[in-house]
Amino acid sequence: MNRRVVNLLVNNLSGRRPTFSLHRIDPASLFRPTGSPKPADPAAINKAAAINKDPAPARLPPAAVSFSPRNEIGWMDFLAFKDDVIAVDHEGRTLLYDGEVGAVRVMNPMVGPRCGSISLPLGDNFFFVMAREELGWSRQVHHCQVLCFRDWLWHPLEQLPFDELDLFRDDPSFHKSKLGLEQLDPFELGAYTGVGDSEIWISTVGAGTFSFNASKCGWSKIGDWALPFSGRAHYVAEHGLWFGFSDDHLCAADLRQEPPAPPLRKFPLLHLWEEEPPVHEAWTPTSTSLFPLGSGKLCIARCFRTTDGVKLLPSDYGHEKAKRCIA
Repeated sequence: MNRRVVNLLVNNLSGRRPTFSLHRIDPASLFRPTGSPKPADPAAINKAAAINKDPAPARLPPAAVSFSPRNEIGWMDFLAFKDDVIAVDHEGRTLLYDGEVGAVRVMNPMVGPRCGSISLPLGDNFFFVMAREELGWSRQVHHCQVLCFRDWLWHPLEQLPFDELDLFRDDPSFHKSKLGLEQLDPFELGAYTGVGDSEIWISTVGAGTFSFNASKCGWSKIGDWALPFSGRAHYVAEHGLWFGFSDDHLCAADLRQEPPAPPLRKFPLLHLWEEEPPVHEAWTPTSTSLFPLGSGKLCIARCFRTTDGVKLLPSDYGHEKAKRCIA
């Protein structure tokens, strides 16, 4: 299915309460029209950009809709839902922006909402959402639920079957330093993706990879290896591969091949693209996202914070506008 829009949220932090404006970008504007003259050499374009250090100006389309939390201490989270957007606040109130008709629809409230959720469709009947909760002492739980399209209700799922003792049963000499994880929690989520129409694979930093099967409505551990991506990976049928990021570089892997055997802990990559366009020195990167557009095309969206010639420090972010691509 070809994507009709790329959704970009702009968060204005300078007012009394944050406002989130949704801009919907036509993907056709990201590519040269069919039959147009051959594009210029990318290397020459990058070289000229590195010299000038000034990006070509462009305007966002007008905001289609804006969201705001109920009060100053509340938060809002946004989830990509097909070509549309689901908005959830700190009390679970849930809205769906339907871009086709330009309407905001009230949905049934989400169960136990938490900020920073990950989400992806699961076949034609479910929409999967998972969020992490820190419990202190390096312990965390992952709350999972699905939106069922048959009744449009949120249904809680069982938690991932993490068992810290498994690491020691399988390998009595296990220690974080063995995996180079001295500063990381081995149960931290590393990557996730959809596999087929009924499975979701979720990979941890050091505790293996788990699968949720929609037909069985349950979790299982499928290996001690990890996906080679960071964050979400997408399957692109036209190429028969999964695409995502590794160390902020676009990469591709074939998850249908045999999983890696010990001592390897990650699926091997088939391709890694290390070329990057030059970045203006006053741009501070904040996020990178990947979106399949259909017909084998991909869109890489890199968001930055900018000031007039001054690179921002984290303490300077309070009065700026933050951008986030979600679909």
